[in-house]
Amino acid sequence: MLFGIAGIGLISSIGLCYKETLDNLKGSSCGIRLPNQQTHYRYDVPVGDVSLSNQELQQRVHTDNKAVHSRTALLSYVAFQEAVTHAQTIIDATPSDRIAVISATTVGGMDCSPLFYKEYIKDTSKGRLRNIVGHPCHSHLSLLSEGKFKECYHSDISTACSSSANTIATGCRLIAAGLADVVICGGTDALSSYTIDGFKSLMIYDKELCRPLSSDRTGLNLGEAAGYIVIASDDYLKNLKADTSQMIYIKGDGNACDAYHQTALSPDACGPTMAMQKALSKAGLTPDGIDYIHMHGTGTANNDSTELHAIRNIFGASAPSFSSTKGHTGHTLAAAGVLGVIFSYMAIESQSAWGTLRLTSPMDSECGHPPLSKNTPMRINNVISNAFGFGGNCTSIIIGKL
Repeated sequence: MLFGIAGIGLISSIGLCYKETLDNLKGSSCGIRLPNQQTHYRYDVPVGDVSLSNQELQQRVHTDNKAVHSRTALLSYVAFQEAVTHAQTIIDATPSDRIAVISATTVGGMDCSPLFYKEYIKDTSKGRLRNIVGHPCHSHLSLLSEGKFKECYHSDISTACSSSANTIATGCRLIAAGLADVVICGGTDALSSYTIDGFKSLMIYDKELCRPLSSDRTGLNLGEAAGYIVIASDDYLKNLKADTSQMIYIKGDGNACDAYHQTALSPDACGPTMAMQKALSKAGLTPDGIDYIHMHGTGTANNDSTELHAIRNIFGASAPSFSSTKGHTGHTLAAAGVLGVIFSYMAIESQSAWGTLRLTSPMDSECGHPPLSKNTPMRINNVISNAFGFGGNCTSIIIGKL
């Protein structure tokens, strides 16, 4: 079954909407800022922060809900509304009980939690509980479940950095099983001092701008983002007489969990390899049917070498072009999977594969060629987008035109 992508919305450090993001990708813009360049919060390491303050994000949230919303929730709302607006005709034609919303986060409302604990640690009788109400991963869904979406099926997924890719796979399964006609799927994560300190403790945070797929890479930079896509089966879209002439489809997905280590992938790349193999099988494609690979490519020693190993396992020395966009946005955690799919969509739409920023000394890929270092026009019909998470949870999504 084919699943058409009928709407897209996103917000990240390189764009506050779809068009702005596409323009900045085409311009090879970097949204990762050094400590003295950061806009609203100050971290001692480079981060890919969204340029809008919480107050500015709040102004975009047209809701009667007076609760304190985390930055993670506010980002989700902005991206969600853009995706819904792009697919408004299809949303309006679909009964609420046939729409599902599947959203992902790993950070949840952690950006608000320090506001509570700073007061609570000083005096246990103090601390505003409203600052931790939004801490759980599911709490951002309250903003996405108003109006028409109040009666929809809602669920959250948290499988580390593969989370939003898994919302897409779940959405496809819901539609294939006849449980929904339209699914809005994606994910959101905001920057948090807790998260940054956690990655620093693992000694995989680069104190300079990250260099994915470079032999001299020393780690990742974190970013914040949210992204959502609206999907429906090809048959359903045609029944609604939607214009599918230029439609880009989700053709296949694959998930595997190698369970090798809590924070690292197996060196033999069994998880990433299985995920891509499953996606190819479900899409009915052979490796030579893929034109471009949008890599997870975080910039850590383990991730990049393991992902290249997986590509060699499947494509050998004749791999299609591949690259990572983490140098543009930073690693956006739960939002990374859906951003990868959206950036892959943009690559097909633009017929251009994205370059890997700061690729000064490419890793020896043994795939027939090095990663792309700059945007490269080419024929692109099918793309694999990878998203790999802690615990070895690996997901690959294939999108393409008919």
